[in-house]
Amino acid sequence: MHQTKYTTKLLEKFRMSQSNLVGSPCDVGLKLEKNVAYECVDPTTYRKIMGSLRYLCHTRVDLNYNVGAISRFI
Repeated sequence: MHQTKYTTKLLEKFRMSQSNLVGSPCDVGLKLEKNVAYECVDPTTYRKIMGSLRYLCHTRVDLNYNVGAISRFI
């Protein structure tokens, strides 16, 4: 099962289609913390992105750790 079309539409929807490709978005054990120097992110948009990524994790189990790590900031 492939979700290439869903992933492509997801990247276009959140204006990330020009992002750089990486093998793994973050290292295991990476400690994330809030950066107060940047302006706040719209919580509704962040939740939409996280929901879309969670759905994608059903077929892309390699993303589970990374999505789980960033979803702690909801």
